[in-house]
Amino acid sequence: MLALLNDNVIKTEVAEGSGFAIGSDWVMPAYEGWSNEDYRLATIVTQEAPEGSRVGSWSLQLLDGVPTRVPEILPPLTEAEIRAALAPITPRQLRLTLLTIGITEAQVDAALVNDPAGQIEWKYATYFKRSHPLVEGLGAIFSITPVQIDSLWAYAQDL
Repeated sequence: MLALLNDNVIKTEVAEGSGFAIGSDWVMPAYEGWSNEDYRLATIVTQEAPEGSRVGSWSLQLLDGVPTRVPEILPPLTEAEIRAALAPITPRQLRLTLLTIGITEAQVDAALVNDPAGQIEWKYATYFKRSHPLVEGLGAIFSITPVQIDSLWAYAQDL
């Protein structure tokens, strides 16, 4: 892609080889280095985003006279955001995963004996979200840390 510049201000992007308008005049083909008295075309370069960073959007800026596509770097996701983005798992996946760490259905039933809403969720939910309070509650009851739950969740998704 090329940038159409006027007085060192980017006016628009132009595809190389295409045509473009300047006022009522049509210019064709567009190529790197084209210029007239007021305008010039220059190749757009892309600034690399730092390794592992999240890019929100890209802006086109003139850096040292060079049209440059610059990434908007977003802050890293929080643990809560990462957990909220995890895909739900099925009751089967949850129960099999708990079984791999030695927690049986009977143990979960016993842990929820005084929690009628929790019992309903445990018995009848068609899926479980990582962020559901029952998941956190069972983690606390069975001394499973949030980081361990995250690992178990990833394991469960492959079952």
